[in-house]
Amino acid sequence: MKAAKFVPSGAFSDKHREKIEELSIPEPNSGCWIWLGVCDQSGYGMFYAKEVGNIRAHRASYAIYHGDIPAGLVVRHKCDNAYCVNPAHLETGTQQQNIRDSVARGRFRPTGRKLTLQMAIEIFESVEPARVVALRYGICKYTVKSIRVGRVWPQVSVGLLPHPRAVLGPKKSRDYHARPVRISSLDRPLDS
Repeated sequence: MKAAKFVPSGAFSDKHREKIEELSIPEPNSGCWIWLGVCDQSGYGMFYAKEVGNIRAHRASYAIYHGDIPAGLVVRHKCDNAYCVNPAHLETGTQQQNIRDSVARGRFRPTGRKLTLQMAIEIFESVEPARVVALRYGICKYTVKSIRVGRVWPQVSVGLLPHPRAVLGPKKSRDYHARPVRISSLDRPLDS
């Protein structure tokens, strides 16, 4: 992870404060200000200011309302809501403190895995297009393809038969990789 950059509060003006308030809406139950603008792949709001360029919206909000963000510190959400830009819900801290908080609150996945072994087996054995499977499991289609060719979760690809897609025929010319399929004891021929 990159070290957090120094963000000077002087880089922002009343115009930026108005923009934060314009692009967020208060949520009455939690008190969060939900960001309505553009978000990055991680779900954090993105804010643009000519003086600092693209910056995450919660970092901009903190700098506007509280002051400078020292180099090396992250802006943490006390509310655990990545969309929140309410300055009362934000505080600075180290990345280590941020990780400790997420572990204590049950939000941290140390391995980064979203899938269980059973899910990986189901994905491997599925004959549906990768994008359909990816949507069902909340993962990207490249993860589905990596499971099917044995790059990730290789333990599910051990078997003797080609993948069902290979039996059905390739969908497109680039689907030329035959993948093995897990064989259950019921699929094996009986010895006479």
